[in-house]
Amino acid sequence: MSLEEPMSRDMLRLFKAVVTGLRDIAKLCASNHGLHCIDAPAFTTTFLRSRGFNEYIIRRIWRAAHDRSVTKGQVIYRYGGIVFRLKPRLEHGTAYHDAKTMTPLDRFDCSILGDECYEVPHCNSFYIYVEGELGHASVRMNVSYLVGLLARTRSGFLSKFLEFANRVIERPRDEFEAIAILMDDILSVLKEENRLLGFILPFVPHSLDELLRVSPLAKKLYIELVQRGIKALQES
Repeated sequence: MSLEEPMSRDMLRLFKAVVTGLRDIAKLCASNHGLHCIDAPAFTTTFLRSRGFNEYIIRRIWRAAHDRSVTKGQVIYRYGGIVFRLKPRLEHGTAYHDAKTMTPLDRFDCSILGDECYEVPHCNSFYIYVEGELGHASVRMNVSYLVGLLARTRSGFLSKFLEFANRVIERPRDEFEAIAILMDDILSVLKEENRLLGFILPFVPHSLDELLRVSPLAKKLYIELVQRGIKALQES
């Protein structure tokens, strides 16, 4: 998808499914510190049904999910020879959920919950990983795990980020102003976690220009949303 090409309706549906799943995973991880939230899927078919998605929409979401899963992923950071991507993955098999909320779990957290875990065989699950290429080495981390960490340590930032994601889905006319607010929040977190990130990244951005230079995904979203905001202002 080019920088100028808007997201299709099915991609927006997929995006909404991901945001809904990560939001509920964050709630569960923040409220139950006995869970590790290491490798939960962002959503499953069972989860989508429990949140009111109808069967037609669910089929369209899985079609879009399949289309994204066969790609190399979206580059979120590139500096020198180091590259980090968002890489989706589909799985079909037994899926695990919190029985009270139907929020997705991994097998380890299911064993912790015991009778409060609801298992569904032959279920589709959608995972998103951050995959890093550092020379000859590679790393991989589930986005659900990162969301769980933020829920416990940066809940205010996570809430703002998920709220902004919902606004992108709904496309309100005031999202242009929200871009600047979100970017400031992202840069604030990067600054506060500079020492930790410095062990992983060769360069930690400290300004919007630097962030857009090292993150193709941030640049892509920024351009699309700014263009959308300008169009809304022109039409008002």
